[in-house]
Amino acid sequence: MTKRVSLLTLFFCLITSSTIAMERLPYFGSVTIKGRVLNQTNQQAIAGALVRIDDLQGKTLASTNTDNSGNYQITKTLSAGTYVIKCSAKGYQESQFRRHLRSNRTYTINFYLTSDPRSSDPTPPTGTIKINNANPYTNSTTVSLSLF
Repeated sequence: MTKRVSLLTLFFCLITSSTIAMERLPYFGSVTIKGRVLNQTNQQAIAGALVRIDDLQGKTLASTNTDNSGNYQITKTLSAGTYVIKCSAKGYQESQFRRHLRSNRTYTINFYLTSDPRSSDPTPPTGTIKINNANPYTNSTTVSLSLF
């Protein structure tokens, strides 16, 4: 009887320790992230937006650009863990999600970007330059600049 209890205890300990050890090992597999990138204001698709997967140190592991309909898909072999999925496009503020990803799964992440007023190209100043005749007494020239 004690021999059976000891064997059952040993068996239970082996199963428990192997399960704990397997949970600690990084599990590599295919991760797919797909979705759309849209303008927050008018829900229009944003073509050419950059979507990327970064590790927690900021290193980009995979990236792609959206198509004309704002769709994207990234498939990458990764270990289970936490990653940052970022999206950026010219004229928009960057958006990001911090997400725990598991291998052999597909995730749908849609981005809704807002316009970035700082990114608009300012109109360059225009105007005229007027050069007055040289002053014969001081040997100097006056330049006036007016911007419109």
